[in-house]
Amino acid sequence: IESEVFLPPRRRGTTRPAFAVQPAGRPFRFAYCGQLWNSYWQALRVLAEVGQKHGWQLDIYTNEHGRRVAGRDHVNVRVHDFLPEDRLVPHLAEEADALVVALDFSDAGGPTMETMFSSKMAEYTATGLPVVIMAPPYANMARWGKTQGCFVVIDRLDRDHIDRELSALAGDPERC
Repeated sequence: IESEVFLPPRRRGTTRPAFAVQPAGRPFRFAYCGQLWNSYWQALRVLAEVGQKHGWQLDIYTNEHGRRVAGRDHVNVRVHDFLPEDRLVPHLAEEADALVVALDFSDAGGPTMETMFSSKMAEYTATGLPVVIMAPPYANMARWGKTQGCFVVIDRLDRDHIDRELSALAGDPERC
């Protein structure tokens, strides 16, 4: 089977991704888009807790069910309605500094996570922003992300590990 891999957009004459520069004076912003199942929220909640001590923001674009799942327990989490498809990529490219894919780390989700590949990767990579993949090590998404070299892969919900990886990204978003 013939195929072609499309990586995030690049600036002319460089291998650096063409993402926007974070405006001075605003917190580093992570964004998650999609259905927010309880099992996905477990990973995002850890990101929110780690981010709160750094002043990072987590914007979640989801539906009413996702609003209920996320609740209002974290001051650094903002929940928004889904964006229309034609506005999603430009909005994320303008408002976010990094995008997040969060998968199920529970034993119950194992068989599904092993083969799942998130369809949001098409929109995410079109923004040119760094992508954080939060998925267990056996998940197809985590294994794939590690081979591409341009993703931050969080394959365990260890707060110190997450803090190190995301602090490095927030300190130098052009590192990947």
